[in-house]
Amino acid sequence: MTRSQTGKTKRRLPDGSHITVVTADGDRVPVEISVATVSLSDESVIYGIFRDISEQVEREREFKATTQRLQLALEGTNTGVWDWNIGTDNVRWTESLERLVGIEPGTFEGTFDAFAEYIHPADREKATATVEQAAETESRFQTEYRIQCKNGSQIWVESRGEIYDDGDDTKRMVGIVTDISERKERETEVTRKTEAMEKAPMGITLTDPSQSDNPLVYTNEHYCELTGYQESEILGRNCRFMQGLETDPEPVVEIRDAIDNEEPVSTVLRNYRKDGTVFWNHVTIAPIRDENGEVTNFVGFQEDVTDRIEREEQLELAETVFENTQDALFVVDVTDDDTFRVQRVNEVYEQLTGISNAEIAGKTPTEVVGDEIGGEIESHYRDCVKRRETIQYLEDIPVDGESRQWETKVTPIIEEGNVEKLIGAMRDVTEMQNV
Repeated sequence: MTRSQTGKTKRRLPDGSHITVVTADGDRVPVEISVATVSLSDESVIYGIFRDISEQVEREREFKATTQRLQLALEGTNTGVWDWNIGTDNVRWTESLERLVGIEPGTFEGTFDAFAEYIHPADREKATATVEQAAETESRFQTEYRIQCKNGSQIWVESRGEIYDDGDDTKRMVGIVTDISERKERETEVTRKTEAMEKAPMGITLTDPSQSDNPLVYTNEHYCELTGYQESEILGRNCRFMQGLETDPEPVVEIRDAIDNEEPVSTVLRNYRKDGTVFWNHVTIAPIRDENGEVTNFVGFQEDVTDRIEREEQLELAETVFENTQDALFVVDVTDDDTFRVQRVNEVYEQLTGISNAEIAGKTPTEVVGDEIGGEIESHYRDCVKRRETIQYLEDIPVDGESRQWETKVTPIIEEGNVEKLIGAMRDVTEMQNV
């Protein structure tokens, strides 16, 4: 308010006010008033400058309408819109953005610093620097960061923005914020699975059946170690490059048929390393399907089972010898407390001693032949375990009440540094000793 020379008080508009004036033609024109007071010798004079802001008002009206349309389009989605007046530092959030953060509509504080407070402390510096650099260089930006919601939870968001031209000296930036938490969770899950595949103690591969000859498109480090090839030498090739002259065609056909029928398969076959050495490979292959049930890849698991196969072959050979030898053979389990229990005996043992496998299996020598003779037998077993080498000795073990002399040889079976079993062979030498 100001007072005139007549003493009457007149209303004064604040500097920068927007009003509407009516022209002589009857048109209504929005104007901005800039006011300045000049002090003269006998009075003060107020000067007013009227500036036509029709174009600015129209741009703001269009911007507001565009924002409202965008808000309606984003209603119910996980995306919100923000508008930052860089000159005044005023930041406006749409209701959808406020709901995304978990605050009541209309309660956002409305400054850049207030916006920054919602960013996770670990991401805040990088996120704000990205936005500020884009504002300074008048360029677009895209960044991802975590937001701390009002209820204490956190969400991952993707923020995009660019400078909006108002047509005057005012710079403003407009952008959107989208909740990408679900995508981040999927990415994290993929990362965990990828790390697990890389660290797995077996070879893992992926092939792409959409490409010609179903080539390998992924291999982990263990597969490279297993085969002796570098990754660059593997990718793009069909896995048959590991086959050779000693590869049995039967499991190869089994694998090919399973792939053609889009079915899982597990088999063992002989493969070749880069240096030409042969190994037994336990291969398991399974199809990977998308949400429509279409096979996108085949995942393969390869494990070197050479030691296991060779042990099985040795056991099979030993079993053949065990059942067909002319000596009485027996197997004894050695427990942690050095208790000796017969695991099994062969048919010759049953015939020579008159004791069946069913009668003796699971029993100690003392339980079979009594404390005196059984104690002597267990003493020999302890000597074998202690010496960790084959021992040979003569012993008297009665058969049907008749004393018989036996030449016995016992060999320790050592696994991982421990004597786990004893393998024994007995031969009746009574007649020879009598002679």
